[in-house]
Amino acid sequence: MKSLEQHAKAEITKRLRELKGGAIFRPQRPEYVFAPKDNLIEGVTVADFETDLVQADGNELLDYTRKGVPMPAKFCAAYSSSSLAVNTFGPLKHAPTELCVAGLGGFTRSLTFEKKCPNGLKEDNGRPSRPPHLDVLVEEDNRILAIESKFIEPISSKNQKFSPKYEAPFRGSSEHSPDAEPGWARLYEAVLAMKKLSKDKQRFQRLDAAQLLPLVRAGVKFVDGVPHDRPKTFTHSSDNQPREAA
Repeated sequence: MKSLEQHAKAEITKRLRELKGGAIFRPQRPEYVFAPKDNLIEGVTVADFETDLVQADGNELLDYTRKGVPMPAKFCAAYSSSSLAVNTFGPLKHAPTELCVAGLGGFTRSLTFEKKCPNGLKEDNGRPSRPPHLDVLVEEDNRILAIESKFIEPISSKNQKFSPKYEAPFRGSSEHSPDAEPGWARLYEAVLAMKKLSKDKQRFQRLDAAQLLPLVRAGVKFVDGVPHDRPKTFTHSSDNQPREAA
C-alpha cells in the first residue's frame, strides 16, 4: 500500500502530465522532468531565478551523482518545493511593489531565491557554520520578509533532529561559550526535549522545527552582515496559505 507521501507524489506528477504532456518527463525517473524550464508556469523563466539558485549550496538545477548513482536535478521533481517557491513568487521578482504576504508589503527591492544568510554561529573548531538558505528573501531598509517553501514535506512526520554542528553554537563547548543568545539556546533545548517524548505528545508533528530554528535566527541576526529588526517568517505550503513560523 502506498504511503500518503507516495500517493501525493503520484498525484502531483499525474496533474503536471495532464497540464504539460508526458514528453517532458524522464523515462527512467517518471516523477522528474528533463529540465528546470519544464517545471515552470507560464510567465516565469529560468532567467528569473537561475543566478540565485546557482550561487546556493543546494545543487537544485543540475543533475548530480550520489554514491556513484546518477541523480536528477532536485528542481526537476514534479513536487519540488524550490519550484513551488519560484512559480509562486517568480512573477513578483521584477514587481516587488505587488508583493504582499500576510499583510506585509510595501517592498521596492527585488526578492532573492535561495539566499545564503549567515547566522553568526561558529562550529566547535571556531569556523563560521555553513549559512542556512532562505527560499525567498526580500530586504527593505530594516525589514525583511523570509519565506521557507514546503510542498509535500508536511505530509510526512518529522524527526526533530539538529545537525551536530549546531551543538557547540547553541550549547557551547569546552573551548568557548555558546554563540547563541540565551533565548535561542532555550529554544534549541526545547526542540531537543521533544525528541524524548512519544510521537503523539510531540508539539510539532509536521513542522520541522529543528530546520527552522537556524533559519529564523539567521533572519533575525544578520542579512549580509547588516543588522535587521525581527522579521516575520512564514512557511509557504502547497495550499497557498502562509503560516508564521516565528
